[in-house]
Amino acid sequence: MNSFAIQNNTNITEYANGFELSQEDKLIIRTVIQSLAGVSLIALTIIHLIYWMFKSLRSFAFELVMWLCLSNFIYNITFFIPLNKDDKLMNLSNEKVSLGCTLQALISTMSDLSSMFWTTIIGFTAYYSLTNYNNFKERRRLFRAIFFSIAYILPLIFTLM
Repeated sequence: MNSFAIQNNTNITEYANGFELSQEDKLIIRTVIQSLAGVSLIALTIIHLIYWMFKSLRSFAFELVMWLCLSNFIYNITFFIPLNKDDKLMNLSNEKVSLGCTLQALISTMSDLSSMFWTTIIGFTAYYSLTNYNNFKERRRLFRAIFFSIAYILPLIFTLM
């Protein structure tokens, strides 16, 4: 069961082996998830502050880590989107779904895909910089544009499909 189903206050009638979660259990789960997301947000904010405050640390590699942290920051914010069961939208199959749940699903899917792409980009950059060091320094600006397209535009397209 994913976090969207656990956070949603609609009827979760079965879980794992058929036992039901009470409202108190759902509240505890939501509190734990939001607490951990809050701790993560604090850590990601510290990383961003370090990047922006200390110019001597602003290398291309740390910049990539900073963009990865931004994707994770956006993902963690989605856990604080209120899921109001009275706020309904019609989806393609004419079922009523929560606007907050839909918004949370779209943003978290996009930012999670973006985070995975940034991780892959960091791995590629580490490999490429070790094997083609001289060529890498010259193409850094081009790589930056390509990386942004891959890590932000591609997940947005995948999410909206």
